[in-house]
Formats: sequence, C-alpha cells, structure tokens
Amino acid sequence: MRQKVQMKMGTLRKIDSRITRFKAGHADARHKHDEMRLHERIASVEAMLPTLATKEDLAREIGTVRAEIHREAGGLRIEMHQKFGKVRSEIAGEIASVRSDVHALGIGLHRELHALTWRLVGTIVTVGTALVAATHFLSKINPP
Repeated sequence: MRQKVQMKMGTLRKIDSRITRFKAGHADARHKHDEMRLHERIASVEAMLPTLATKEDLAREIGTVRAEIHREAGGLRIEMHQKFGKVRSEIAGEIASVRSDVHALGIGLHRELHALTWRLVGTIVTVGTALVAATHFLSKINPP
C-alpha cells in the first residue's frame, strides 16, 4: 500500500510538475506574445515619431501663418482705404452738388421775395393813395 501511495504520489508529482511547466510555458508564451506586441507597438510609434511636429516646427508654422495673416490684413486695409477714398470723393462731389443746388435755390428764393416785397410796397402805396384821393373827393362833393 505504501508503494501504491508512493507511486501515486510520484505520479501526482509528475503531473503537478507537468502542470506547472505547462502553466509556466503558457505564461511564457503569453509573455512572449505580449512582448512581441509591445515591440510592434514601440516600432510603430518610433516609425511615426519623425512625422510628428516639434515645438519649434509649430512655432515656425505659427509665425508663417501670422505673417501671412498680417500680409493679407495689410492688403485688405489698403484695398478698403482705396474703396473708402473713392466713396468719400463721390460723397464729397454729391454734397458739393447739393450745396450748389441749395445755394442757387436760395438765390432764386431771395430774388423772388425781393420782387414780391416791392410789389407789396407798390400795392400798399397805390391803395393808400387811392384812399386818400377818395376821401378828398368825397369831402369836396358834400360840403358840411
């Protein structure tokens, strides 16, 4: 019986060592697989690193974009200044035209008012003289 137990124990130890080796082998294979994946990922990252921009690249690019924006804004400012200059000159011409029209209208109005004033004065003088003459004539007809 002792031999049977020893034999079974030996068999169990062999099985246990086989299981341990299997587990270790499986863990090693898994570890190797993870390590291979890790190396692949590192290789892909290292392959991508040269394509990534550095701070200097970004600063250079930002400087280029800023210079381009300033250049475009300066061109736009010049163009707007020219357009506004044309609009201002057109408006100044129209204002001068309106002023001359208003001035001519004022002169015409002044001339007409002057003529009407003298016509009114003439009418008042004529009517006043006629009234004095009528009063004098009526006083001569009927003596008191």
